[in-house]
Amino acid sequence: MSTVQAASARLAASRARLHQAMQEVLAPPLSRSGRGGHGSGNARLDRLKSIPGIGAVVDALGSWLSRHPLRFAGIAAVNTANAMVQPIAQRNPWGLVLGALVAGGCLPGVARGAGSSSRPCF
Repeated sequence: MSTVQAASARLAASRARLHQAMQEVLAPPLSRSGRGGHGSGNARLDRLKSIPGIGAVVDALGSWLSRHPLRFAGIAAVNTANAMVQPIAQRNPWGLVLGALVAGGCLPGVARGAGSSSRPCF
């Protein structure tokens, strides 16, 4: 019986550590003003909420997004993409633009499928 209680205690501690780690990743940033000089995204959201009828929709959407099961995956994907793309953009911004143009040029061909008569990319 003591081994079951010990395993249960270890499981509870593991869940608590996992919950804490996820809260650190999911926590909203303290300040967005240092991101690009365009001000806070919250000011735009507040202006949008001030429109009659839109405030309830924005609140409902925010509530739904905060509970969405893929929110953590989305945040992790954005953080990973930023960590990978930001150094490339700092070293070679034109290369990043060229890569985006090539990727964007390939997307319509991929969307048509392999059976299309036109070549999807180059």
